[in-house]
Amino acid sequence: MASMLVLVLFFRCMGAVARAPAGPRRQWLRAAVVALCVALTGLVQLQIYSPAVPLSVALAIWAVSVTCFSAVFLVASARPQVAR
Repeated sequence: MASMLVLVLFFRCMGAVARAPAGPRRQWLRAAVVALCVALTGLVQLQIYSPAVPLSVALAIWAVSVTCFSAVFLVASARPQVAR
């Protein structure tokens, strides 16, 4: 149930990001999309990996996914430096 709720919120936020003009609200929505994506990934991984894989391995896989999504968000939201 939680996975479905997060998935619905994810798609609603994605639509809001597409419609939002540039500004602080759009940045907040992009952060929400990344957070929901990480949450959804974690929920799915816990459902898939918990019976077959030890908890430490499942947590390591989840940590790697959080790191990857965070890095993608930071790179995507970085503004290029203007040379003077």
